[in-house]
Amino acid sequence: MNSIQLNFLAVEPQDFDFEVFRKPYEDQHKVTDPNLYFCKLPPLTGKTYKPYLVSFTHRAGFTSFACKSKKTNNRLTVRFLRYLLVQTLRSQQHNLDYEYDETRFSSSVDFVIERLKPGKRVITCQPYFLRSVKKFGFLINYRFRKDDDFPFNREVQRLSLSLDRSYRVNTKYYTEKFHILRSFIVEELPQAFPLVGNEAELGINLEFEELNALKLDKKIYLLRDEKKSHSQFMGLKQHGPYTSVDDHIHYVFIFENRFRDFANDIYLGLLGKKYGGLFPGLNELFGLNIHKTDVTQVPVSVYTQVSLDAAFKQVLKIKSEKIGTRVVGIFITPEQEIPFGDTTTYFYMKHLFASNGLALQFINYEHLSNTNTLKWSLANIGLQIFAKLGGIPWRVQPSNDRCLILGMGSAHRVDSEGNIQKYFGYSVCLDSSGVFQKINVLAFHQDKTKYLNALRDALVSTILSDVGSAYKKCVLHLPFKIQKEEIATIRQSVRDVSSQTNVDFRVIKINTDNKFFGFSSHNTKIPYESTYVRLSYNEYLAWFEGLQIGKENVHSKVGNPVHLQFLREEDETDQDDRSYLQDIINLSGANWRGFNSKLVPISIYYSSLIAGYAKEFEEIDDMETVKNEISNVKSPWFL
Repeated sequence: MNSIQLNFLAVEPQDFDFEVFRKPYEDQHKVTDPNLYFCKLPPLTGKTYKPYLVSFTHRAGFTSFACKSKKTNNRLTVRFLRYLLVQTLRSQQHNLDYEYDETRFSSSVDFVIERLKPGKRVITCQPYFLRSVKKFGFLINYRFRKDDDFPFNREVQRLSLSLDRSYRVNTKYYTEKFHILRSFIVEELPQAFPLVGNEAELGINLEFEELNALKLDKKIYLLRDEKKSHSQFMGLKQHGPYTSVDDHIHYVFIFENRFRDFANDIYLGLLGKKYGGLFPGLNELFGLNIHKTDVTQVPVSVYTQVSLDAAFKQVLKIKSEKIGTRVVGIFITPEQEIPFGDTTTYFYMKHLFASNGLALQFINYEHLSNTNTLKWSLANIGLQIFAKLGGIPWRVQPSNDRCLILGMGSAHRVDSEGNIQKYFGYSVCLDSSGVFQKINVLAFHQDKTKYLNALRDALVSTILSDVGSAYKKCVLHLPFKIQKEEIATIRQSVRDVSSQTNVDFRVIKINTDNKFFGFSSHNTKIPYESTYVRLSYNEYLAWFEGLQIGKENVHSKVGNPVHLQFLREEDETDQDDRSYLQDIINLSGANWRGFNSKLVPISIYYSSLIAGYAKEFEEIDDMETVKNEISNVKSPWFL
C-alpha cells in the first residue's frame, strides 16, 4: 500500500481568477458582518500587502479587485469556494437537499441524503486548500446528525456507522463510508457543478486525491526486565508487569446487599476462578495478593451524603487497622450517574478517596452484570486497580529518549447563558515511554486575563522544575478544544523557558475528532496501523489503529485517523517530525484504562478525563483544595 485516498476532491482548473470588492481596513473595528472578511491584499502600487475588508458582492465604498487563486491569498480563495458553492446551489435547478448555516464560523455545506426520526444522514462539503499538493477543493465526509430531542441509542450508533445492521460492532465501517461517499459523488454531486460566479467557472474532479502513504514503526511494549512484546496482554502473561506493587493489598467492597451475588462474581473473577481462560487473576497477571482474608465488605443502602460519608468512614477505619497495607475501594453501583446534590455519587466518592490518597474502582452493575460482558471486562478492571495502586503494567519503547511530555488541558465552567465563569488549566506529566508521573494544576481564576497570566507563570515554573537535568527534550501536546488565547500563552511560556535552557521544545496540537478521512487500496479500505500522510509542512494525518501486516482480517471497528499539527517556532524545522509522530502513536498504546482502549494518546486522553473531574470536584470543594487533591496523588487515580 503506497497511497491513501484522502476525502478531498480538487476543483478544476486550479489556476483561476475571480472578482472581489475591497475597502482599506483603516479603523480596525471588529468585523461582525458574516459576509465581510478581513484580509491582507496587495495595494494598487507596491508589493507590501495591506489590510482590507473584502466582500464577494458589490458594496458602497468598495472597489473591484481581481484575485488570482494561487497567488493573491489562499485563505481568501478557500472562502470564495464556499461562497461560490452556496450561491450556485441557491441559483441553479437541482434535486439536492442541503443546509447551510450563515454564521461566520460555519464553513461546511451539509447535503442531506436522508431525513429520519432520529436525525439526518448528511454529506458534509467543506472548502480546503491541500498544501502538500497545492490544490484547492472540497473535503467531503459522511456524518449522522442526531436531533436534539432524540435519545442516544443503538439506532443512532447504527446510523453513525459505529454498529452494523445487526447492531454489532461495525467491522465494515471503512467500506460502508467509502460506498456512501462514492455513491453521492458519482450520482448526486455533479448537480452542484460547475460553480459559476464572480467571473469564475469551476468544475470538480470526482476522484479522491491520492497522497503518498508513509509508515511509522509498530508499537513495542516493555515488560519486566525490559522484555519486549507487540501485545500488552500477552506480554504481561509471558513476562509480568514492568514494575510490581510490593505492598500487601486489602480490598474493600462497597455495595448494596442486593448486589451480593454480583460482588462475589467480581471477587472470584479477580481471583482467577471465574473466567480463568480470559483473565487468570490479579495475582497471576499482576502479582497482587488476593484472598478471602484480604476482602472486607462495607454496606451502603442509600446514596445520600450521610450514607456515603458513613461508608467512607468505615474505609478509613479499615485503613487505620491494616498497618503496612494498601487499601483499595471497589464500589458497585446500579449506575454511575446517580444524582447527588450538584454532582453525582461517582464524583463524590472519587473526591473522597482521591483527597485521602486512596484508590477507588467503580463497577457499574447495569453495564457489567451480563455474564458475557463481565468476563471480557475483568482484565480491564484488574489493570485499572493495579495502575491505581502505583504499579506500572508496561511502558512503550520511546523514539525520543530523555523526553518529557506534558499533556496540556483546560476546563471552563459555563453559566446557563453560555458565559465562562471560571478558567482552569493543568498539565499531565509523562515521559515518552508513557509512564504517568503527576498532574500539575497550573492556574484557575474567574478573570480571563489574570488566568492567562497565572497560566504563563506556572507553566514556566513547572517546565523548569520538571525538566531539570533529567530531560533533553520537552514536548507539549495540546487538545483540539483548547482556546486560542491559551495556546498563545503556552507558546510564549515555551519561548521564555527556551531562553533559559538547552532543552529542545516542540508544541503539537492533536485532534482526534477532525474533518479528514482516508481509504487504502485494500479491499477493506482500511489503512495499515501506523500509516500517515502529510497534509502540509506543519500537518499530518495518522492512523493509530488499522490493519496488521499478515493479519488483515478485521474483528473490530477501526477508528478515524488523527490530525496532528506542529505549532512551529521560526527556527524550527521538520527534520525530527517523524520521531515525535512515532512517540505520539506509541502513547496511544500506553493507556492503562484497558487492554483494548480507544487508541488516543494518553497525553490527550488523560487530560480529557481530568477536565471532567476538575469541573465536578469544584462543585464539592473549593478550588484550592481541589488543586491540592489533584496534584498530590502520584498514581493515575482518574482511570
